[in-house]
Amino acid sequence: MDGMNIQWYPGHMTKTRRMIAQQLRHMDAVCEILDARIPIASRNPDMEELTADKPRLIVLNRVDLADPAATRRWRDYFQRRGCAVLEANAKAGQGVRQFPAAVRELLADKLAAYAQRGQAGRMVRVMILGIPNVGKSTFINQVSRRKTAKTEDRPGVTRTKQWVPVDQSLEVMDTPGMLWPKFEDPRVGFCLACTGAVRDEVMDLEELACHLIGYLGRNYPQALLERYQTAAEEGDSGWAGATPRPWRSGTGSSRSRRRAAMTCSPGPDGSGASWSGAARPTPSAWPGCCWTSSGTADWAGSPWSCRRSWTMNKKTVPMWELEEAARAQGFALVCGCDEAGAGPLAGPVYAAAVILPPDLVLAGLNDSKQVTAKRREALFDQIQQGALAWAVAWAGPEEIDETDILSARMLAMQRAIDGLDPAADYALIDGNRDKGRHFAITAPHETVIRGDSRSVSIAAASILAKVSRDRYMAGLAEQYPQYGFEKHKGYGTALHYAMLDQFGPSPVHRRSFLKKWEAGRLG
Repeated sequence: MDGMNIQWYPGHMTKTRRMIAQQLRHMDAVCEILDARIPIASRNPDMEELTADKPRLIVLNRVDLADPAATRRWRDYFQRRGCAVLEANAKAGQGVRQFPAAVRELLADKLAAYAQRGQAGRMVRVMILGIPNVGKSTFINQVSRRKTAKTEDRPGVTRTKQWVPVDQSLEVMDTPGMLWPKFEDPRVGFCLACTGAVRDEVMDLEELACHLIGYLGRNYPQALLERYQTAAEEGDSGWAGATPRPWRSGTGSSRSRRRAAMTCSPGPDGSGASWSGAARPTPSAWPGCCWTSSGTADWAGSPWSCRRSWTMNKKTVPMWELEEAARAQGFALVCGCDEAGAGPLAGPVYAAAVILPPDLVLAGLNDSKQVTAKRREALFDQIQQGALAWAVAWAGPEEIDETDILSARMLAMQRAIDGLDPAADYALIDGNRDKGRHFAITAPHETVIRGDSRSVSIAAASILAKVSRDRYMAGLAEQYPQYGFEKHKGYGTALHYAMLDQFGPSPVHRRSFLKKWEAGRLG
């Protein structure tokens, strides 16, 4: 997904938002239709605030194309947040017949109050919301058993509201699909483009297809091979190469191929969860590097839940002792927190916070500095998938210069802790410092010297912080190619100083870290 920044927000969607806000006061409930393959990426973040006071039914549509296990986890995720959930395949009619009963169960207290006031049988009105091409109109046609709403295999077909009766006491309002003005994380745009929520004209379909195949090859290789009956060719290095592989087989248009290939979802993890960072500073060169993710799962039978400690540096390390000690004190959700990038001359300092389920084991997990880059990348995905919650945040070069690096480290770590959903009850902080001159860790916590080799949660956080920062610096290398950031990640290497001598500092350099270098040039 690197290099793809897909955005689409046609003018009529602003009008749609105003219409929805005006009509909501007439509604008894809202029904939000999500794509089961990308539930969070397909959820307009504006809807949370806009519909906050309304009972909510979540319809996970296209479950036939999603990973069933991931769908179950997403269902549980939304139910824990107070939403009724219906799993559906609107095209085939699966699950839609339960809609009237689900609405009335959701509004049971309200309907009982109506009945007490002699208003039994009062018309119930539900607003149907969703992003473009998520299947709203198809769902409505199935629910109402009539072809009322116009449907096509492209986004932006519905342009006006429409009332559709379901039965004698229930009617729904079909609304145009609505996106939001800017996808802060490029992976959201990628997910929406892959599932048909964005017009083809705003992107390169061949490039999109290559990225999609690369993602599926890394995460669901068997499903991809079974779907298209193709295998890796002799001499191939596998699916996990740095460059997306070109399409080799299959028929039909680019749209049909990518639609057919997107048959599985990652569950409540980093690739399909909520990535937010709007309240945090966003480095312009790589806005997708600040995100949060949350979600829980049924961990029975997990490939990682096999043992409580593992061999590290030729000895067995009880990596859960600190977490268990905190839980024994009554803290149910314990996170580990670590940072990366305190010493470089350029770029932000990154921090990550991670809450792991008890008994989770990630083979080869260690302090990020003790793990190879290839292994860190693999662990990065596994941690996101296995975590109950994780968050990555940063403090930028300008914040480092305005304060000091210790304060910036504390700021980044507190931001990461604040980004967890669900929130942590207690934090294990790597190191022996919890405050600087300008910022301090305010969450309940303890500091742990060499925590990244003593705590599984801190070790996991160190991996997320390190990989996230390395990816960010690789992105900066594209914006400032003369400095070679992809090689030294901003650290003070001989190459880096040579480039500074030749080109001078960039806007992403920490000027407070260059005082000796600048003095040397002047001297």
